[in-house]
Amino acid sequence: MASWPLPRLMRTADFDFDLPDDHIALRPAEPRDSARLLVVKDGALEDWIVRDLPGFLRPGDALVFNDTRVIPARLSGVRQRIGAEGETLTVEVEATLHHRDAPDVWSAFMKPGKRIKPGDRIRFGAEVDGACLLGRLDATVVDMRFVKPMDEALVREMADSHELLVTIEENAIMGGAGAAVSEFLARENVLRSVLHLGLPDVYVEHAKPSQMLAECGLDAAGIEASVRQRMQLLGL
Repeated sequence: MASWPLPRLMRTADFDFDLPDDHIALRPAEPRDSARLLVVKDGALEDWIVRDLPGFLRPGDALVFNDTRVIPARLSGVRQRIGAEGETLTVEVEATLHHRDAPDVWSAFMKPGKRIKPGDRIRFGAEVDGACLLGRLDATVVDMRFVKPMDEALVREMADSHELLVTIEENAIMGGAGAAVSEFLARENVLRSVLHLGLPDVYVEHAKPSQMLAECGLDAAGIEASVRQRMQLLGL
């Protein structure tokens, strides 16, 4: 019986290559048609520039234009996991965003992938650069989407897995999304501390939106201060 060699599995590491920083183009060439052009001719590689391209074209040739744009899709973070002795184990990881599956869900390539397991929490951003609020507050951010009908399963999931719920809305608190959350928790007999952040029941002087939000404590600094104050009261 003849035996056939098993096909070799393709690995992402097969595509790794060394690319020195000084070989990476940080901005388009000026003028644009002075950019370098690599030509494969009779199996040999030749260096030309983009403005030479028309000289290589023949009747019937097909041009394929790539109009995609690069997005800042690489995120650096720290994986956090509780060890056998209750200690916090951390390791630096990197996520490259691949596909947006939902408004708040992305598929991503993780590196090193072997260090990530389902249920791991990864903290992106840092307190020193202010790139992400999670660098300062250990929070889960969700979008309620609608007040009516409210996503009760989502609210219940957050209440079961968190010690403090914070609702934020550019609306009056009374009769708003936060009030609906509290009413739902009371109806379900779920005891959970809830902090409602929203517009005060007073006249707010007209100004730039950013200034008005800051005055109402709804900018990043105001939200963080309110949450920290409540956490201190709760001993969290």
